[in-house]
Amino acid sequence: MDYMKMAETMARDAVLAESRQNQKATPETTQWTAGERAAHAELRPEPLTLANVEDAFQYHPWSLHQEEAGDQVREALVMAAKVILRVVPPGPDRSVALRKLREARMDSNSAITHGGRF
Repeated sequence: MDYMKMAETMARDAVLAESRQNQKATPETTQWTAGERAAHAELRPEPLTLANVEDAFQYHPWSLHQEEAGDQVREALVMAAKVILRVVPPGPDRSVALRKLREARMDSNSAITHGGRF
């Protein structure tokens, strides 16, 4: 695991969270637009290929709607992690459960970023 990349990601998340706190969320900035809904309705998952692999690994800045979705997922997973830390005895299974929550966050971020393409 690349701890430097993880630290950079966590630092970027903190900066983004702080900047979002300074923005006022409105229905216009947190709801899917008609165009986004239409695009997602037509979207079919696609396999990773040589033609799309660069897009899959490239950084894509999020819209306000995507940021809101990411915040909701992150908050839910943090609450789940806190419950596991409080009530599940330490051990290998608890470690796996917590790791899977982190994986869920990363996979959710990818799905939000790519609109479910991969």
